[in-house]
Amino acid sequence: SGNLMINKYDAEDSSPLAGASFEVLNESGERVRFMLQDGIYSFTESADALDLLVTDARGIALLQELPFGTYTVREVSAPVGYEISTFQNQINITEQDKTEMLQVPNQKCMRNVKVLKQSAGDEQVPLAGATFALYKVNGDIRTFVEEATTGYDGMVRFTVPYGEYMIVETKAPAGYELSGRQPVSFVVDDSTADDAEFTFTFENERSRYGLAIVKQDAKDEH
Repeated sequence: SGNLMINKYDAEDSSPLAGASFEVLNESGERVRFMLQDGIYSFTESADALDLLVTDARGIALLQELPFGTYTVREVSAPVGYEISTFQNQINITEQDKTEMLQVPNQKCMRNVKVLKQSAGDEQVPLAGATFALYKVNGDIRTFVEEATTGYDGMVRFTVPYGEYMIVETKAPAGYELSGRQPVSFVVDDSTADDAEFTFTFENERSRYGLAIVKQDAKDEH
C-alpha cells in the first residue's frame, strides 16, 4: 500500500486552506472509505466509515495505507470564499509506502462592483474625473484597498473577494462639488449570487462661485 497527500492553498499568495473536501474514487468509480485518527486518514473497508478527505489548518489531507491501484481524486467542496477547483487527477499507487503528492490551488470567489458618477438634476450626464477609494472593513478598522477615477462613461470598476467593504468619494470632477452621499457599505459572502454585481450611483452638483464687483467713485480715490 501507499499514501496520498493533498496540499490545498490559495492560488494568489500560497497560504494554506483548511476545510476543502475531496473524494477518492477507485477504479470502479466507488468512493474509498477511511478512518481519521490524530489528523491522519487511513484506508478501511468499513462501509460506514468516512468517505471525504478534509484539509486541516495546514491545508493538508494525508491518507495512508491506500491499496495498490489507480484512483481519481476530485474536489467536492471548497473553503468559504473560494471557487471549487476543476482539478481532477488520477494517481497510481504502485510502490510500497510511497506518498503521492497532489498540489491543488484555489481561486478566490470574486464579484464585480461598479460606481456611476453623474451630474445632479433633470439632465443627468456621466462625469469623468471623480475619484473613489475602496476600503475593506473589519469592525472599526478600515483598510485602504485601491483607488480609481471615472472615465468618460462616468464609471469606475472594482473586483473584490469575500468581505465587507466601503466606497468613499475622495475627489469630485472639475467644476463640481463632492457628492453629499455618505460612504456606501456592502458585503460579499456565500449568500451573494455567483453572477451578482453591485452598482452604486453618486450625483454631484456644480460648484457655485460668487463674484462681487465694487464700483468705486473717482472722487473717493484720493
